[in-house]
Amino acid sequence: MMTLRKFSQGLDAIPTGTAWYLADLGRAMGKQELFTRQSPQRLKALREHALVESAVSSNRIEGVEVEPRRVATLVFGRPSLRDRNEEEVRGYRDALRFIHEQAKRVPVSEDTVCQLRGLARGEIADAGRYKWDTELRDERIHPLILVAAFNLDFLCIHPFRDGNGRVSRLLLLLQCYHLGYEVGRYISLERLIEQNKDRTNGLTKGRKSGDRSRHRRGATRRVSPR
Repeated sequence: MMTLRKFSQGLDAIPTGTAWYLADLGRAMGKQELFTRQSPQRLKALREHALVESAVSSNRIEGVEVEPRRVATLVFGRPSLRDRNEEEVRGYRDALRFIHEQAKRVPVSEDTVCQLRGLARGEIADAGRYKWDTELRDERIHPLILVAAFNLDFLCIHPFRDGNGRVSRLLLLLQCYHLGYEVGRYISLERLIEQNKDRTNGLTKGRKSGDRSRHRRGATRRVSPR
């Protein structure tokens, strides 16, 4: 959980594969505005689909599942909730909407982390005690690599009794918005993570063994158009 602090002392050479992903992401970000102008109806459908997939996948990763026929009602309606699982799926939906609508005005701070956790869990957050040691700014290091390092440190700190994985994915989405990457509005990053659970488990092993480069590669690959 000292990755950002270590980065402040300098960064080893970026692996070639990671550099390619970063270049792809830069080119894709430059085309975002064009895409939004060309196909507004198609993007509306993508937004709705991504909202459903994100709310379901992020909870399913944590073993929280709901009946498939109830998903659309939970995400787009306001039905009476049948159990705790439905409450958490709808709570994650609320957290996603909060980020999609207000990302530019929402800082990455301890208060934001606690707020996202409370929304995602559908309850008042019982925040853990931790500190933010390093600002997510360093002109010498690509910002997406800093996002990956932040995500790694957050998961290592594990500040809450429950909900850390979901909050980490919400923070990834929020920080992508801050950097100008709006892919999470139209494609579910949570679904991509769920589809690559074996790779994610490998990243976890790398985190435990101190191999941070595997986590950097994984985080950039999640939002890359490759």
